[in-house]
Amino acid sequence: MYKKAVIIILITLLISHLSSLISQKVHAEGISVKMSPSLIQIKTQAPNSIQAPIIVENLSNQSVTFKIRYRLINPAASQNGKVVFMDDANATADIFQYIDIIDIQNNAIDTLDLGPKQQKQLQVRVNLPPNHPSADYYFSLILAHDVTQQSDQNSTISNKKDQRTIATIQGGIATNVLLAIGAPETAQGYIEEFSTPLYRQDGPVPFTLQVKNTGLHYISPKGLILIKNIFGQTIGRVEIPASAILAGTTRSLLDKKQLTEAINQQDKSAVIWPERFLFGFYSADLSISMAEEGPFYNQTIRFMAFPIYIILGFFFTIALCAVIYKRVKKKIA
Repeated sequence: MYKKAVIIILITLLISHLSSLISQKVHAEGISVKMSPSLIQIKTQAPNSIQAPIIVENLSNQSVTFKIRYRLINPAASQNGKVVFMDDANATADIFQYIDIIDIQNNAIDTLDLGPKQQKQLQVRVNLPPNHPSADYYFSLILAHDVTQQSDQNSTISNKKDQRTIATIQGGIATNVLLAIGAPETAQGYIEEFSTPLYRQDGPVPFTLQVKNTGLHYISPKGLILIKNIFGQTIGRVEIPASAILAGTTRSLLDKKQLTEAINQQDKSAVIWPERFLFGFYSADLSISMAEEGPFYNQTIRFMAFPIYIILGFFFTIALCAVIYKRVKKKIA
């Protein structure tokens, strides 16, 4: 009787353990969705109809339904490429009435259904009426999980037809849209800071590069840093890919590697010259263009690098020579 009770208890524990493993596995199999590109830049004039492609891919093994929503970006608070939304989650803009998401049949859609491993190509369509004023609009296009299919989700989504916004997101994916409306104008901005510590022991060398956008539209500056030694020979170069700077904001520009890591949510704020062994005096020549057609700016800074053990050895040698000189001088005297 005692043995039977023990066996029953062991079987019960085994079943409960297996059940917990199964439930953990099901819970872990979440939705994985990819949307590209991560940033859409549109420059146009009214009246006009323009489209920008988006590719959405369901990487998981289960079907998923998304609701298409927009959320305004706060440009004043969005520094260094980090997106900050407007405080009012339901804030909307008149521009949204001229924006649609369309499928390959040119049908406007508000929801998106994706089967397992399915990929769909969509278009962001902007239809501007005549005499639409010049302005920039920054917003996120959000594919949010359909709350009617997820009982455990606490998101609140507006269902108004002319106000497609989202209050909170607990599941989904987004891409940012920069929309500039108006006649082409010369990019306006300047180098707010280009610096590096005057002295360092070794590399890599970080450069702080901040650019201020003083224009009415977003700009995408890019540049190049050439590092030269004391003889004027170019010994290194760092390319700075184009990065969008919203109107009236400042952004720290990054090299390609740092920019990739920043996109992956790593905190980066400098251009890096990866050279490790440094010895001597150097100059860094920055060339930057605010747009493809300019304007162009140049700036040069200088720095020096000496390993600390060489500096200590140098002073030790001088001290040793001084001691030897004094002793020799005393003997001669």
